[in-house]
Amino acid sequence: MNWGDGITVDARRASVSPAMPCTEKTRELVELINEAARLEGFEAGWVDAGGGSDANRIAQAGTPVVDGVAPAGGCFRSEREYLRVDTIENRVRMLSRFLTLL
Repeated sequence: MNWGDGITVDARRASVSPAMPCTEKTRELVELINEAARLEGFEAGWVDAGGGSDANRIAQAGTPVVDGVAPAGGCFRSEREYLRVDTIENRVRMLSRFLTLL
């Protein structure tokens, strides 16, 4: 692509991280996570947020997987990354309850 005299751009893909497909089996796991959260006294609504994680690769292999059930936080992978301490206990309880629902 030519942007002007003597200016060119060569764009190449550096990596491939496929989107995580939402299969019926994944939806079943999401519903179990939502039920576990309700039983522990809070709502955990699933959001298709995009982005990349190891879960994307696991899902591509055909294994049902959910991502993002850890304590809340923000500014991930930056010097401002933080964890909301007030979400640790309820997420641990939710995950424990989830295991009993499997």
